[in-house]
Amino acid sequence: MSTGLTITDLAKLSGANPRSVQHWAASGILMPVPFTSGKGTGVPRLFVEQEAVIACIMVHLLNRQITIGEMRRIANGIRDKLLAPVGGAYRRTRQMIEGKQWWLVDFGPDKPANEVSMIFVGPEKNIENEIKNHKGGPVNLLIDLTAVLSPLKHLDLF
Repeated sequence: MSTGLTITDLAKLSGANPRSVQHWAASGILMPVPFTSGKGTGVPRLFVEQEAVIACIMVHLLNRQITIGEMRRIANGIRDKLLAPVGGAYRRTRQMIEGKQWWLVDFGPDKPANEVSMIFVGPEKNIENEIKNHKGGPVNLLIDLTAVLSPLKHLDLF
């Protein structure tokens, strides 16, 4: 795994406009490698490859006119649940990218910060039943992660 994706690389992978990706990085939605962040003109921001997962999902949120604050909250939740090297997160994310059906269900921003407001529903579960049986409140956002992350199939992220 390299630590060398640029804003242009993330834009190409995700299908986003490079200016949107640049804005996401400046807003704290995408996290650049620390030694490249805020170094001024001539030092491009670089990102670990896992940030491509965030960028692909953010394109979907941008198209739905989700606010920057909401995008940041969702990006942080995705990092905690899909990009952390513990609890099978890498395996789940790899399954999503490889085409096994996974969904992100977000139950909205009205939850306390420490309370989980999103769940990830995998191929062995029925999405409708999971939503109905979850006591998280009304669904704020439903994303087919398999479709959204399909452009990353050629990357070896994990």
